[in-house]
Amino acid sequence: MNLMQAAFGPQQFWSVASPSIAYLAYADDKTGANVFNHQDVAGAKALLKDAGYDGTPIAWLTTHNYEYMYNASLVAKSQLEAVGFKVDLQVIDWATLVQRRARPDLYDVFQTGIGGIVAIPTAMDAFVSDKWPGWWSSAAKDAALAKFAGSVQLADRKAAWSEIQGLFYDDAVGVKVGDSYDLSAMQKRVQGYPNISYPPFWNVWLAKT
Repeated sequence: MNLMQAAFGPQQFWSVASPSIAYLAYADDKTGANVFNHQDVAGAKALLKDAGYDGTPIAWLTTHNYEYMYNASLVAKSQLEAVGFKVDLQVIDWATLVQRRARPDLYDVFQTGIGGIVAIPTAMDAFVSDKWPGWWSSAAKDAALAKFAGSVQLADRKAAWSEIQGLFYDDAVGVKVGDSYDLSAMQKRVQGYPNISYPPFWNVWLAKT
C-alpha cells in the first residue's frame, strides 16, 4: 500500500506527483525527480548489502496524536523490512516525540508533517536550518541560500532554490513522502478567505445576505 493512501485515504487528498519542497512561485517539479518516489525493492536490497548493514534496528519515532503519521509509519515499517531493515517503531505522544527528536542519540528517524504554504520557501526552517532536528550543515546549501537572499529577480531566486532542493535530495536531509490536501467548506457570504493551510483571518468578512 502507498504510504500516502494509508495516511490520507482517497487520492483526491494526496499526491506523489512532484518532488518539490516548495510551493507557489518556487515550485520545482523536476529537481530530485530522479530519486523521488522510485520503487525498486531489488535495488534497495543491493544497496543495503553493499552498505554492510548489520541488522541493527532503526529507532523510528511516530505518534497516535497525528493518526496520518502513525498509519504511514506502519506501511513504511513494512516496506523497509521487505528490503532487509529491522525497524523498532516507537509510538509515543507528540510532546515526547518533539522532546526526543532534539536528542539524536535517542533515535534514527522521526516522523512529522510540514504544514502550510508559505510565499518564501526559506521560511520553512525544517528544510534549510542547521538548528532544526536533522541539523543540515552544508557549505553548498549556505552558498545557495546566500544567492537566494541576495537576489531580487524571481528567476534568480527560483534557480537558487532549485539548487537547495537538489542538495536536499543529494544529502538525503529527509524523505518527502508526498503532498496532502485539505477539504474546506464555507458559506457563500464568507469573503476574503485565503484557500491555504493555516490561513490568516485578517481581511476576512461576512457579506450581507
